[in-house]
Amino acid sequence: MTKEEIIAALEQLGKTVSALEKDLGMPSGTLAKAKSGVRELPEKWVTILKELLGTQKEMVVIPENAREPVSEKLPEIPKPTKAETIKEPETHPIQHKEVVKSADKTFPALLLRFNKLVEDMPKVSLIRAELDKISLDAYGSAELNYNQRSAIMERCSNYIKGEYGRKITA
Repeated sequence: MTKEEIIAALEQLGKTVSALEKDLGMPSGTLAKAKSGVRELPEKWVTILKELLGTQKEMVVIPENAREPVSEKLPEIPKPTKAETIKEPETHPIQHKEVVKSADKTFPALLLRFNKLVEDMPKVSLIRAELDKISLDAYGSAELNYNQRSAIMERCSNYIKGEYGRKITA
């Protein structure tokens, strides 16, 4: 694109060099250098500028002073009532297990149940169902954090594997 074509384009668009560069996202000075003849306008920008000129006839320009002012205040969004609030799902979102919220599903209560169950170190076959139940209660409890849940579940698992209560020697 020659410098005469660039000057004609600027006149047709009614923009300054810097304004057009900014509007097109062109690096600062690119169009100015091409207009003054210091360097040629890169083909990428020639294509974009020609497309803009081709659509210019179809574009409707709204003068700055004719535009409506934007309201500074955002519209007020009504707060939901208690009846409209979102309720917690009754199932765990991943495993679809029932989320339990009761006093006997707290960490101290589950730990006490486990300790009483294994107090006399009975055979696994006799208490396996109850160990599984304690482990599932820990997994589904909304009262426990990750570490508490893991501690209860690992105790049950280790007892079933025969590793609970062993002394670890280094």
